[in-house]
Amino acid sequence: MVPKRKIQILNAAAVPAEALATFFREVWDERATAESVETARRQAAVGNLAEPGAQVPTSVVIADEQVVGYCSSLPVEVWDGGASHPGYWAKGLMVLPDYRNGPIGYLVLKKLVGDLPRSVVLTVAPASVRLFEALGYANLGMVPNYLAVLRPGRLASRVPIASLEGRLPGVALRALRFAQRSNLLGLGAGALGLGVRAVTSIHAVSRIGLTVHHADRLPFSADLDALWRVVCRSGWSGVARNARYLEHRYGRGRYHFVTVRQGDTLRALAILQAPRQQDDERVRGLSLGALSDLVVRQGDSRAAVLATRGAAALSRSLGGDAILASTPSRWMGRLLVSQAWVPVPGNLHFLVREADAGRSWPTSLGQWWLMRGDGESDGAL
Repeated sequence: MVPKRKIQILNAAAVPAEALATFFREVWDERATAESVETARRQAAVGNLAEPGAQVPTSVVIADEQVVGYCSSLPVEVWDGGASHPGYWAKGLMVLPDYRNGPIGYLVLKKLVGDLPRSVVLTVAPASVRLFEALGYANLGMVPNYLAVLRPGRLASRVPIASLEGRLPGVALRALRFAQRSNLLGLGAGALGLGVRAVTSIHAVSRIGLTVHHADRLPFSADLDALWRVVCRSGWSGVARNARYLEHRYGRGRYHFVTVRQGDTLRALAILQAPRQQDDERVRGLSLGALSDLVVRQGDSRAAVLATRGAAALSRSLGGDAILASTPSRWMGRLLVSQAWVPVPGNLHFLVREADAGRSWPTSLGQWWLMRGDGESDGAL
C-alpha cells in the first residue's frame, strides 16, 4: 500500500524562507535564495497598497515536507465609484510539475481566496477561469482587445497569416496575404487599412492648446493625484489610479509615459510598455508593445486622442511593429477605432469576488475601467 502524503495548507509567512527558495528555484527563478525571499517579503509589506505594512497574502501547500504549491496576490485599492477599499489581484499560481493536474492548485488558491477581503482576476487560460469560478468568483466576461499596426510591411513579412485567423478582419487578412504573395511589403498603412494616425512628433503642441510630451519618468505625485481626483468621478469601478499606485506599478521597468497638458494641468497620461521581440509562435519575430494604462477623464476625447496617438508614435519610434490595448470601456473602444486601431478578439477574462455580503460590485464588464497593465497582464497573449 502506498502511504498517503501529509498535506499542509499554510500562510507563506509561516514557511521558512529556505523552503520557499527551494521551490522557486525549481519552478521560477534558479537564483532564488533564502535571503532574496526574505528581502522580497519585507519589500512587499512596505509597498502593500491595500494594507500598508502588512504581509501580502500568500498561501502554500506542503506535501512530504516540501513546498509543492504557491499562490500570492498583488495589493491595490479598488475604487467603487465613490470610495476606495482594500483589494488584491490573485496572481502567481505555481505548482511543482509532479503535482500538477491534481488538487494542489485548487487547495492553495482556496486558502488564498479565503484570506482576501475582495479580489479581482485577469486570466487567459480556460482552466484557470473554471478554477476561479468554482471558488465563488463572478466571471464578468472577456476584455476586448484593440491592435494598432505601426509597420504594415514588417507585419506582413514576418507574421504567420494563419495565426491571425479570427483575430483580424477578413479585409486585413486578405491585404496581408496579397502583400506577402506580391512582395509588396512596403505598402503604406493606408493601403492595408491598418494605419495609425499618430502625432508626427511626440513633443508637440496641438491646435486646441494641449501639449503632448514623452518622458521616461512619471510626472510629479501632485500632478498624478490631481488628475486622479478628476478621473475618479467618471463613475466606473477599478483600481484606484492615484500617485501611490502609479509610482508603485509603473515607476520601474520597461515603461514610457506620454502626458497631455493644458498649461500646467495634467489632462491625460498614457503608459506604454516598450515593444519587445515576441517568442510566441503566433507573433514570432514581431516587436509588440502595449498600451498598459490610460488615465483620463471619461468624455475628455481631445486629451485621450492625443495621449493614444502619442503612445502609438512613441512605440513606433522605439521599433515597434504593433501595439496592443485592452479595455471594456465602450467610450475608449470607439476612440481607439476612430484612430484606426483594429478590434481583435479578447484573451483576458475578468473575474471578481467580494467577501463582504453587504457590499456589491458592478456585474457589467462595461462598468469597470480595465487596461492591459492591470494585474500585470501587459504581456498576456
